[in-house]
Amino acid sequence: EMCIRDSIWSVLALAQLLYVVLPIPIQPGDPEFLSTFGLGLGFVAFAEALGIVALLRLRALGPISSGALDLSTRQGLGQLYTTLILSWVLAESIAIYGLVLRALGAESDLWSPFAIMGGLLLLIGRPWQRGLQTPPDRRSRSLSSTPIE
Repeated sequence: EMCIRDSIWSVLALAQLLYVVLPIPIQPGDPEFLSTFGLGLGFVAFAEALGIVALLRLRALGPISSGALDLSTRQGLGQLYTTLILSWVLAESIAIYGLVLRALGAESDLWSPFAIMGGLLLLIGRPWQRGLQTPPDRRSRSLSSTPIE
């Protein structure tokens, strides 16, 4: 389970790096169009970033730390994996906005913030972070047959 999850995350992280170094034959685009288009994508990316942070806090980090999300069950793991994959896809889409701007001939000062933001948001949802693990005191209870009082 963990190996597949880590592999998916790693492939998405590698893809974001490739977006930045991928050789694209650049012809300068219309600066006015690119500026307006970039601003629009920036608003969408900002909303996605807020959504990613809220999603991780409300559906993963908060419930795990409070004990409301039991990672020893299929339902708990399913909720965690769904939350992580959704946050990774949203982070990846932000990096793709930068790739699109780059392919349209935007200067690096316009497309690079999307690449950086996508990478940071992917890092926030990294699967091995401590907050996404069952706390030790709850882990031992979930593996034992001792009732929780």
